[in-house]
Amino acid sequence: MLNLNDIKTLTSNSDGRVFSLYLNVDNSLPENQATQPAWRIFVKNALKETAEAVSESDQPAWVDISKRVEAYFETYSPTSRGLALFYGTDLQTVYELPVPPHQNEHYFGDVNIAPLLWLIDEYEQYLIVLVDREEAQLLTTYLGDTSRQEAMASDRFSFDFKEKTMMPRPSGPQADAGGAITGGSQKDAFADKMDDYVAKFHQDVAQRVRNWLKTHGAQRVIIGGDEKSAHAVNDALHDAVLPHVVDVMNIPFQTSDSAVMQRILPVALAYERKKELETVRAVIDLAKAEGGRGVLGYDAVEQAVQMQQVDLLIAPWPLDDPARFHQLTMQAFAHGNATIELVHGEAADLLRKEGGIAARLFYVINS
Repeated sequence: MLNLNDIKTLTSNSDGRVFSLYLNVDNSLPENQATQPAWRIFVKNALKETAEAVSESDQPAWVDISKRVEAYFETYSPTSRGLALFYGTDLQTVYELPVPPHQNEHYFGDVNIAPLLWLIDEYEQYLIVLVDREEAQLLTTYLGDTSRQEAMASDRFSFDFKEKTMMPRPSGPQADAGGAITGGSQKDAFADKMDDYVAKFHQDVAQRVRNWLKTHGAQRVIIGGDEKSAHAVNDALHDAVLPHVVDVMNIPFQTSDSAVMQRILPVALAYERKKELETVRAVIDLAKAEGGRGVLGYDAVEQAVQMQQVDLLIAPWPLDDPARFHQLTMQAFAHGNATIELVHGEAADLLRKEGGIAARLFYVINS
């Protein structure tokens, strides 16, 4: 799974002579269905433009890199919707992406990581639980791709008991003269027993969700399946898990993976926008509070990065100043353990009004 550590590894292997290439290779697009697909034309033009712009001192490195890139695309056939390629003198890394990048772009110099940061920020990992009275499926989604992880089944039919529909004939004076078996039923008791096993199953699913979060680190959960079972699992979740639940949805248990993704994507993206706005507002409040752990604007953020104080670096997407953002992220990765958040929509607009970039700090800057 592509994550921030992979991006940090990319940057650590950069000597300032890396060809970064992002492509939308989605075969469903009309422009990519031509004999000469649009992405292949873009690659050809990108190599030509870079060759014309590269400095004389970098020419020997570029000749080698360009030959290797051309060789890669001679046999390349898209099996994904997006591609991110990074070739340098000692670097050769390609990511096939289940979602397309923001746009086709290329760059020669330091590794161009901003589009990758946007992708992993936009498509966070989600744990999806589909459950009914008898079965449960745990799925994960990441970068727009869905995969099934675990299955659970209730054991309520594995026990040796049978439904009784008639009560035995009472004995003694209460018995009727004809000795007939009186009407009576244990159906209610049987139904209660069944309900107990279903409730136990839903509790087991809730515990499995908690264990999954502990083991795999997913921070967002959507619970689906039949509505009653989904809410039962949600009600059984540990208090530590509840803050991670994004929504409880009515998603039929047999829904295909692609249809599950289509159902949850609007909910997930709306949740991301909400969390981004909350984060930006919180950091702005920290920055404006006396002795607060936040700073606003490029100059203040750059000072905090150099002092290794940055816990979280926040910038609007699309970037207003890609070169300066790149410089700050390189410094943040080199000098500390900062994480990066690229925000969109209302959060981005608010951030632009407050200096265009912000950082949450590990500790307060002393004036």
